[in-house]
Amino acid sequence: MIHQDPHYQAVSSASVLLVEYVLSRYKNDDKDVLELGSGCGIVSLMLSLSRSAWQVTGWEIAPSQVQLARDNALLCGVNTAFVESDIKSSVHPTKADLIVSNPPWMPLGSGLRSPFPGRAAGREEILCTMQDVLEAIKRNLADAGEVVLIYPAQREEELKTRCQNSSLDILELNYSNEPNKYILATIRQKGY
Repeated sequence: MIHQDPHYQAVSSASVLLVEYVLSRYKNDDKDVLELGSGCGIVSLMLSLSRSAWQVTGWEIAPSQVQLARDNALLCGVNTAFVESDIKSSVHPTKADLIVSNPPWMPLGSGLRSPFPGRAAGREEILCTMQDVLEAIKRNLADAGEVVLIYPAQREEELKTRCQNSSLDILELNYSNEPNKYILATIRQKGY
């Protein structure tokens, strides 16, 4: 059981898809895992509950969400760290072996904005863009580490272009069978 704040982005099927894909791809060996934009902590908590050997840290910009995620970790009985952090400038103390994220999906001004600022920031690229997420990955990913991102399928070409124009390679794209198709992108630093 976890608690959520109705003024922030709710847990969705995208979180479940992300976790299921990550668990199917990576075994329970020692990993330093970083989640970018952890919200109430659902993705980090599900990973911690399923992979006891992983050291999972969730970064979240909203202080109230960080506290909620910490409270949820206590409820779940896991030692998952949640840190108040702006992904646009933060650096993980050690480079992460695995980075996961369910980032804001909608480009700024592309849809109906929620009247709740926290929920709006979780859906729309108000506080961080796709490029900000990729820059955070480059700063915080171990040389041979991997990343799994989930985005709506309509952002696939933009993600491909942004990765091609950076030091990141898309290793694999997987597509969900949901009505609103998602892509799960596995990414690595070029040359590894």
